[in-house]
Amino acid sequence: MPQDNKSQSKTPATQGGATWTNNEIITLKQLASQNAPVSAISTKLHKTEDVIRAKAKELKLAVTSW
Repeated sequence: MPQDNKSQSKTPATQGGATWTNNEIITLKQLASQNAPVSAISTKLHKTEDVIRAKAKELKLAVTSW
């Protein structure tokens, strides 16, 4: 029986299961431009530091680890 491919497809916004809203991306860009530390961005966006770093890398943003 053929398997439904819809359940296996991933959109770029849901890589790894972490979805990002436009507002979250805007906030990430703003905080990164203000040199906010990853820990502060993580707290503000309620996402793990690893997820923040991955999205920042995807968007070619520099984030600080301190």
